[in-house]
Amino acid sequence: MPSQRRLFSRLGGETSANTCLVETASSHSTSTGRSSRRSKWRWTAAFLSYLRRNSSSPPRLVSDDVVWLMDNTAFRGSSGRWEAEFVAAVFDQKAPGTVVDIVGDIARKLGLSKGDQEEEAIEKRIAPFIMEPLPDRQVSVNFDGGKRKLVLRPGGGNGISSDVKQVADAPGGYMARSIAVVPPGVAGMLEMLTFHAEPEGWAVISDIDDTIKITQTSSPIGILKSTFVLILRDTSWMTVSGLLSSLTQGTEEYKVDRIKKIHRWLPHRKVICIGDSTQRDPEAYGSICRAFPGWVKLVLIRKVTDIAAVGIEEKNEPRRFEKAFEGVPRPLPIQDHVTYFYHLIYWPGIPGRGEFIRLALEEAGAKYTDTAFTKSGMDEVLSFVHGKTKDDGINPPPLAPPILKHGDVLLSQTSNILQYLGPRLGVVPDAAEDPNAIYRINALALTALDGMCHEPHDCHHPIATGLFYEDQKTESKRRSEDYVTNRLPKFMSYFERVLESDSSRGGQWLYGGRLTYADLVLFQCVDGLKFMFPKAMGKLEREGKHDKVFALHKAVSERPRIRAYLESSRRQPYSNGIYRYYEELDIEP
Repeated sequence: MPSQRRLFSRLGGETSANTCLVETASSHSTSTGRSSRRSKWRWTAAFLSYLRRNSSSPPRLVSDDVVWLMDNTAFRGSSGRWEAEFVAAVFDQKAPGTVVDIVGDIARKLGLSKGDQEEEAIEKRIAPFIMEPLPDRQVSVNFDGGKRKLVLRPGGGNGISSDVKQVADAPGGYMARSIAVVPPGVAGMLEMLTFHAEPEGWAVISDIDDTIKITQTSSPIGILKSTFVLILRDTSWMTVSGLLSSLTQGTEEYKVDRIKKIHRWLPHRKVICIGDSTQRDPEAYGSICRAFPGWVKLVLIRKVTDIAAVGIEEKNEPRRFEKAFEGVPRPLPIQDHVTYFYHLIYWPGIPGRGEFIRLALEEAGAKYTDTAFTKSGMDEVLSFVHGKTKDDGINPPPLAPPILKHGDVLLSQTSNILQYLGPRLGVVPDAAEDPNAIYRINALALTALDGMCHEPHDCHHPIATGLFYEDQKTESKRRSEDYVTNRLPKFMSYFERVLESDSSRGGQWLYGGRLTYADLVLFQCVDGLKFMFPKAMGKLEREGKHDKVFALHKAVSERPRIRAYLESSRRQPYSNGIYRYYEELDIEP
């Protein structure tokens, strides 16, 4: 505790009323002990900060102060000029020796200290964590190597100053290095970096407890044994009490407040929020999604399961996440694990309806597994088909493949799976820019599936799917004749009309001037029909009435990832699936 004389001097010569306050606190502390003295000091400092709020002469920095400058981000304000929030903190460098001794003793008892050298390192590291904040101190900064001197506003009762300042013009992505203007002997973090972020682009919001999951931040013992040691070995500006508090208590309000500030700075950025399930990340991010619809493009929540902590199972319950994101406009991609692969469950040996899903995954470069190429893949398919798969208590059991498994989500029906994958794989427009696009695209995909997938299947199984083709050949030929003469041209003409419409935006793709999963569906339909009815499709292509549809088929096949897929062993050949070739059904209308 600084002496009364030194305290009065450090405050820069207060009025007699302020001096009396200090004397009262000092004399009272002699009877109540060191803890009370520290508490009274904090109260007095805050009160003096309040009295001095309008003072024009804040106390000056002296040689045994500690100054911390925080790195920050510059943004373009309402005037179009670069601005940045500068945060500085000032503390008393001399920490109470008794507290250091106590912490050192705790470290030895925990087995964190095993000798004089480590004990000395612990004492050196712990000292900054218990420094007293110095209110009202004013810090100046030579911004960007001295191009401009910035005088920050005096700090509050907690010793922290927050001040938004205009900074020199610079290109987006520029990193400015600045240095605190302080007297000799002042220690701390005296340099800072300012990153100039343009208004548009991507931004990632994350949290330290998700980044250093090895610290077991949901467990107080884990914090003491891991995070504390980490802090001893690495620099940190947080106090021990502040660190424990921030990792275990009241994080939702704080995070929401901080993210709202980021939104004020960068409202036009596309934001990815990353967190975990140990604290209030889902609730905080859900609040932000509701407050600023369309700003957050992706939420990644890691379900923490590799630690022992009270209530961890409840924190990972699906109903928690549903409640956290209740009211958030869908489809917002909310993924519960950043490393979950997509798992496609479909019959091995045939492309079938599973091919529509594969094409979307391949186009996006997504990581996925496929029962067509996994050991016991057929057993997994049959387990679902025969209802032998264990009920997970969340998903209704599917009737038949294709089935997609993604984390806790289990989906069936081709168009339903594609609608789920669309925003996650980027094969639909951004919902913030075109909120109804996914429904229009799904309608196009459903139309193609109805007339160019399901109906062709019925050409070789017109009576019953349970009968062999040989048992219904006569009916199959009659059905095929009608299909290639009437139905196939009808659907080809429809999609030609779509490609000629204004909604296509240019005629290369079905919707919005960009590739979507509807284009992938139409590609696979045309490709399958070219195999199944080569004479009928050849005639339609020669007639020239459906050039845009055939051009779309060609354009999809030439996309780099699709081309690589089509040339790989992952592309299964047509056989006894939906698109089959029978010579007697290859009819030219």
